[in-house]
Amino acid sequence: MQNRKSITTMAALGALLTVSAAVSADDKSRMMDTNGDGVITAAEHATGAKKMFDAMDANHDGSVTAAEMDAHKAKMKSDPAKAGHEMTSAEKIKTIDTNGDGALSAAEHAAGSQKKFGEMDTNGDGNLTAAEMKAGHEAMKTSQRK
Repeated sequence: MQNRKSITTMAALGALLTVSAAVSADDKSRMMDTNGDGVITAAEHATGAKKMFDAMDANHDGSVTAAEMDAHKAKMKSDPAKAGHEMTSAEKIKTIDTNGDGALSAAEHAAGSQKKFGEMDTNGDGNLTAAEMKAGHEAMKTSQRK
């Protein structure tokens, strides 16, 4: 069985990978399930995470700062009512910023995405079902409210 990280780390990583706070786990599952077979493979998840990173990297310099993440969240019109329950962009970045420079490289983001995928893949089959995605995001929401 894979070594599981804390719910707090899981929440931070998931928050980085969620297109916006307004996107439900079901919507995200449908968006990432590019072949429509009802499961998200590691490759589909990685592709979705790369698209997210590219969308946040406003100046296309290969890294995402807290300011870029904040601007992206504002553009996606996150629900302001939920803002008080979310970690700040800087806090989210810090959870997977392995070199401590305050920004995420594409490699750091990809590694965080891969780790998050492994945490949500509770049955260890290498795929995420809609139920696994939903459970993972519900756990993140609960953790962020605390």
